[in-house]
Amino acid sequence: MDDNDIIADKIKRTTILKQEPGKVMPKKNGNNNLVSKDSMDDLTLAETFLKQKNYNKSLDAFDPILKRDPTNVLARYGKAKALDKLAEQERSNQLLHKAIENYHKVGEQRHCSVELRKAAYLRLADRASFLGSHKKAMEVLEKLVKESPTDVNILNKLGIQYLLIKQNSQAESTYRKVLEISPDDGFAQVHLGFLLNTKSQYHEAIPLLSAGINSQQPGTDAAKFYLYLGDALTRVGRKSEANSVYNNGVIKGYFLSEWQRSLYNVDRLRGKPWWNAEETGYLSSVRLLEKHWKSILKEGLNILNQETAGFQRETENLRCRGDWKQFQLYVRGQRNDDNCKRAPLTCSIINQIPEAKSNKRGQVQYSVMFPGTHIWPHTGPTNCRLRLHLGLKVPSAVSIRVGNETRFWEEGKVMILDDSFEHEVWHNGDSLRLVFIVDVWHPDLTTSERAELFPV
Repeated sequence: MDDNDIIADKIKRTTILKQEPGKVMPKKNGNNNLVSKDSMDDLTLAETFLKQKNYNKSLDAFDPILKRDPTNVLARYGKAKALDKLAEQERSNQLLHKAIENYHKVGEQRHCSVELRKAAYLRLADRASFLGSHKKAMEVLEKLVKESPTDVNILNKLGIQYLLIKQNSQAESTYRKVLEISPDDGFAQVHLGFLLNTKSQYHEAIPLLSAGINSQQPGTDAAKFYLYLGDALTRVGRKSEANSVYNNGVIKGYFLSEWQRSLYNVDRLRGKPWWNAEETGYLSSVRLLEKHWKSILKEGLNILNQETAGFQRETENLRCRGDWKQFQLYVRGQRNDDNCKRAPLTCSIINQIPEAKSNKRGQVQYSVMFPGTHIWPHTGPTNCRLRLHLGLKVPSAVSIRVGNETRFWEEGKVMILDDSFEHEVWHNGDSLRLVFIVDVWHPDLTTSERAELFPV
């Protein structure tokens, strides 16, 4: 029995009216869900079908009750649950929308108890969020907060919806409110720590993330929070502590190794920081890129030198200092036709590399970095790709570390790395560095696996 069932049972036990022989009890309005004994008998039958997982019979039993009395909140709530369960069983979004509509009708009834409204709205918010209707979930949770302003469970759920619609300032204020009410709430601690980490407020983020993880409360023990904590520690110069956090993540089974910390993985794939072309099976693709490197360079410089360049600044907060921009041609296996019009030869070359143009977990892009830039140690999202770097314009004193080995680009040469391993970049030269990046499928993936993987 889930929490909503317990709530409903509790409500029903306190709402049955004793009926004297030959006397019909009046319906009582108010915040207590009172119903007649006859209606309760019908409700009991409908609920029995629901508990037996006979959802269609349950709906058939709830509907006559609602036809007699559309304001019967217990029948409406039961119908919503039945539709919810049937939607899950049949994987039907149409049925789920009907369930959401009925949960909403429960909460809108004036004589619905606070307890039942909370149960209905919480489930409504969960199911709406599942369908991607985060604004609807947010609005419902905001209503509940007005009724129960100190309920940290509701506040924490509201904070998640703010995060999902990128209203980070509202999420931050919500989690700060939770911690005013309950200072040791681990869920609020890890999420507020994450938000502060994105704002580069590392010294405030670290104790929150650490305390939240150590609380072992539901929703706190997740790989992403180990990543955020390790990242924050690294950025304040506490790398050895960061490595300890990452090792704990390995012990938990969240990371493949201390160095390889991607989250979207196929665990059986070979993993190492650096590869050579022969062992990838992509030697012909490497040779194709190297053969045409000057043409690829020319198109990249032409785009870079135009006033409407189109190079976009890195947006993942990976720069310690300096300037780093990209110009994307393919993203998650989808060709950017507008950008390819500005680099037609380069895109025609990529069209000859199926492992790149079909890669749903990678990109094809120019990467320009300017003098004085340092990129923080970080890892890519997946171990399902290898990253080809073709050096185009490479001054001296520009280097990249992957794992514990540092290498240098060469103009006209491809080097192959696995960016699911920790990597870091320094540009200590005196002119721009331009590299062409081509992500290809990891050679150990089968054709069927590539087709089944979702984009990253």
